[in-house]
Amino acid sequence: MNKESIHLEATETNISILQNNLKFIEEYFDFTDSVIAKSIGVTRQTINKIRNKRYMLTKTQYLAIMYLIEGLVTEENIEDVYKLLTKDIKTIKKKFIIKLEESE
Repeated sequence: MNKESIHLEATETNISILQNNLKFIEEYFDFTDSVIAKSIGVTRQTINKIRNKRYMLTKTQYLAIMYLIEGLVTEENIEDVYKLLTKDIKTIKKKFIIKLEESE
């Protein structure tokens, strides 16, 4: 797997998965709401509303978050990042949380 695998089109499915997994992405990369908000040009409150599905993530916001993530992908974390971006974490949450705890 290489970094090009992480470059995903802004389809409705990919946007939905990213929005559903936003909390886990924040935890994985140790992002705060402020970091994501600043990188995509919105407020922390907007990030909170996106995470809680009161606002839908736009294509532009999706692409900005993907750009932020792509800059942090390494050979060591590429498989984890790919899972975060392509699978609904609810289906792999337990395994993922255990892996996060082991890496600390």
